[in-house]
Amino acid sequence: MRTKLLFAVLATLSLAATAQAIYFEPSRANPKGGDVIRIHLDNTYCQGGCTTAPQVFFDFLPATNVTLIDPYTLEVTTPPHNTGVVDVRIGSRTLQSAFGYELPRERLLIPLLLDDEEAASGAYGTRWATELWVHNSDDKPVRLNYETCGYILGPTLMTPCGDYFSATVPANTTARLKGNSYTTIDYPFRYFNPPVEAGDNLTYDLRLYDRSHPEEGGTSIPIVRERDLRHGTASLLNVPATANLRKFLRVYATPIFYPSFTVSVYDMESGALLAQRGLERTFPYPTDSGPPGELFSTSDIFEVPVVRAAHRLRVEIAPHQATLGWWAMLTLTDNTTQKVTVLTPQ
Repeated sequence: MRTKLLFAVLATLSLAATAQAIYFEPSRANPKGGDVIRIHLDNTYCQGGCTTAPQVFFDFLPATNVTLIDPYTLEVTTPPHNTGVVDVRIGSRTLQSAFGYELPRERLLIPLLLDDEEAASGAYGTRWATELWVHNSDDKPVRLNYETCGYILGPTLMTPCGDYFSATVPANTTARLKGNSYTTIDYPFRYFNPPVEAGDNLTYDLRLYDRSHPEEGGTSIPIVRERDLRHGTASLLNVPATANLRKFLRVYATPIFYPSFTVSVYDMESGALLAQRGLERTFPYPTDSGPPGELFSTSDIFEVPVVRAAHRLRVEIAPHQATLGWWAMLTLTDNTTQKVTVLTPQ
């Protein structure tokens, strides 16, 4: 609880800080250079707004195509630079450790990654745990997260990421990646950000286990790439309504202000609407180094009497924001065997 409270406070402070300080959009660029970024200026830089574009340097390298978009916004093209954190000089003002150079990375959603310290207790005496294995077929190690991280430390916005948020897979090795103190049963998901160029050399195996039945092989859980996220309405089809299955729906959303969803449950045979409601937000956490997204969940919609009385269901998930990227996973757990089946949107 203390950890969740700290993250919530930091997220609030981040919004307050960026509203009153110079910041970059995005805050990282490709080491090859050539990325177009925007620099948002505050009133302390140009009283009443800028009228001309100042020179901009990343360390000692000049940016090109510096354009004043409006009195408080610059658009620039980044110069080539080695990976890492750099100072940025805007006119006569230098922002220390303000920007990061990173290899292009893709975002991977790990939908379930529980803390390894103890299994999460569930119904019928179950004790749930996860194992995530990653095989790296490359001849060099691959770091699965950013090398530069954004923090709220006065004017210092970017620093090298510590080991707490990193995960590195050695060359030509299969390694187990463990959960940590912020992947718990309350918000058991995480994102990794491996380099795009390493994508073909990495394979993943994520499994959910019931430790009270160690002889079982576990259930495979999908790993989701950002390009696989849904946009617009989608459905889970042929969901069995039987009461012998515990049903839990999780919906993962990319960062956006106040994302929201409506879940509707229909009878597959008649098409009749059986139940409908907004999703409950489980955990919002829009930051760089933790899970940059939100988790919504529900189980009680499947306990509505008319839903339980049906045979097969169609579960429709409708985001309220057209640009919102999302993905969903419905777990069906057999009350007798405790075996888990996973359904994803069609």
